[in-house]
This record gives sequence, structure tokens and C-alpha cells, in this order.
Amino acid sequence: MSDLPYVLTHPLVQKIIRRCAELKEQACAFSVGSRERKAIEKRIGKLQEYGLPKPDAKDLEQTEPIVDRTGQTIGERHSIRRRYVEKRRGRPAQWRVRVRAAQEEKISNPRITWSGLAEKYEFKTRWRKSEDGRKMLAPGKIDLECQARLFRKLLREEGIKLPTAEECRAAENEFHRALAIIDAQQSLKPFGID
Repeated sequence: MSDLPYVLTHPLVQKIIRRCAELKEQACAFSVGSRERKAIEKRIGKLQEYGLPKPDAKDLEQTEPIVDRTGQTIGERHSIRRRYVEKRRGRPAQWRVRVRAAQEEKISNPRITWSGLAEKYEFKTRWRKSEDGRKMLAPGKIDLECQARLFRKLLREEGIKLPTAEECRAAENEFHRALAIIDAQQSLKPFGID
């Protein structure tokens, strides 16, 4: 599955990917192993976890060299999911992707409660006692809100503004409009109209 439709309809993911690309360019300006480069790589490592999910084996295999006219390799085409910093310590990456997705959903629909989002994205808190006295896992509203605050703090530190609900709707509408144009063009091809 291509990530392009998802990226195009989620402005926050777009901003995260752009910022990671900017930081990668800054990191390339410093020598490998330098203090400045390590600091930038640490920032990239934190930020990229909130973008798209980690690449699977299929994504990692789909790398292609980019060759110029003379046959010299000048670059590499790879999945947008590929990580600049391979592994970070801490909670698994899928939880950070869920935090970002919950934050986007909260932005696009402010009436949704954090409790509802915690249940939807399967955030759990510590064991609590149920009415009959047994232990049970409760929806992790507190954990999700705490993670969302840390995510917003990281975005502020990186200079990324949260998109508004209007921006989210506009991105989705623009994507659907482009799909409609492509579908219309495909339906006219049998008649010889391009």
C-alpha cells in the first residue's frame, strides 16, 4: 500500500516529514560522529517516530539506485518510512504513531473526548478495581493525554504548528477532488478523449 494518500490527507504528517528532511540536510553538513550531528540525529530520532509506521521487510527491499546519464549512481529511491536513525529507546514506535493519530483526530473533531480516543487507540492505564472488586484494565485517558502533551511539546520545540481543523478538511477535500479528476480522465479514455 502506498503511503502517499495518507500523507496527502494528514497535514501534521506532512509537516513532520518536511521537518525531518530539513534536519537531515542540516545533519549532513557536519562530520559523522560530531557533537552537532549527534544532537540533530537525536532530534530526528524523536520526531520521525511520530510520522509513519516503521518500514516492514518489503519496504526495506524496495530500494532502487538513481542513475544519471553516464551510469553513475547519484542517489537512492526508497520508502518514505525508512528511518534515518534506526532504533530509539523507549516505548515501541506504534504507540507514538497512535498518539499522533489521536491528536489529529482531536484537532479535526474537538467534540471527541480523550477517553473515547484512548479506547479507540487502545491506550490502557494500570489495573483498577471493577465494581465487583476484580482487577481490570481501564481506558488510558491519562496516559494518552500525557503522551499528547509530550508530542505537542516536541512539535513546539521543532517549530511545527498544529494544523487547524480547516486545514485538515481542506487537505482531505483537495485529495478527493484530485481522485475525482483522475477517475473522470480514466472513464473518458475509451472514447479517445484525453
